[in-house]
Amino acid sequence: RPYVNMRNALVDLGQTLTIPAGVRVYVHQDSRLYVRGTLKIQGTKEDSVVFQGDRLDPLVWIGDYLDIPGQWGGIYFTDESYNNEIDYAVFKNGGAVTKLGDRMVEGGTIQVDRDTVRNGIPKLRIKNTVIRSSQTRGLLAYTSTIHAENCRIVECGQENVALVEGGDYKLDYCTIGTYGSTYLSHSEYGSMVVQNYRPISQTEYVGAPLQAQIRNCIVYGSLEYEAIFDYRPEYPVSIVVNNSLLRNKDGVPAFVTGSGNILNQDPMFKDRATDDYHLLPGSPAIGKGIVLPGITKDLDGYTRDGVAPTIGCFEYRE
Repeated sequence: RPYVNMRNALVDLGQTLTIPAGVRVYVHQDSRLYVRGTLKIQGTKEDSVVFQGDRLDPLVWIGDYLDIPGQWGGIYFTDESYNNEIDYAVFKNGGAVTKLGDRMVEGGTIQVDRDTVRNGIPKLRIKNTVIRSSQTRGLLAYTSTIHAENCRIVECGQENVALVEGGDYKLDYCTIGTYGSTYLSHSEYGSMVVQNYRPISQTEYVGAPLQAQIRNCIVYGSLEYEAIFDYRPEYPVSIVVNNSLLRNKDGVPAFVTGSGNILNQDPMFKDRATDDYHLLPGSPAIGKGIVLPGITKDLDGYTRDGVAPTIGCFEYRE
């Protein structure tokens, strides 16, 4: 049977919530799952865990191929939370601004606050997961620690991935991008932003040291600036981007290091209108990745090329 979250729910400090394969979670408007303890989502390729809004009536008057964004809030990992793992999950039509008591909580399907535990393990490890149709951000992190691999984070109203105010991040084999649709405008926010600071007013900002490693990822969309990197010199910064396909009219900034990147070339997705981000023959991403030890399968569960893998979450197959 499905689970329906009618109000905000909490995984308390010191507690672990484990969600096994096949679970369906329907979340009501203005609701979130807050995690102070630990969340383990253990989906499988055959049976992912799905989080979505609890309204089913759009199936009648729109069709099940579209997801109306902003139907629920998201998952919020607080400062104290640690050792979170998400594997084979789908998060759709979230990202709404919600309330916690009298306080408004900013939009984001998955928000990861500061890593205050610092136990040498990423605060969130997220693999083989889809985040789509978020009204605001897909994955938002503040001074946190995240490892993401084989993830598809697409069609969000603001940044698909926002890693701000420093932190330690690794993104491998991810496909990130927005083109806009009837329900989501894509005119102001790039698909990904990585920076070591966060503005708190027109003239002030806060920041922290930043380390980011991005490998074999696609960051693309309909704007000229989709992959955005920025820094303030007061805080240490190390951003390394290797063998990734990025859209940025001005290229990769000088403070970002790396090699093997492809700039401003259409990745040639098969059919975005039907949410198909596999690659067409002739895509510049085919065979341009580097072999990453320990990652031998793609999001579909297919074996990656052991010599020249494809960039993005899907290995190319004829």
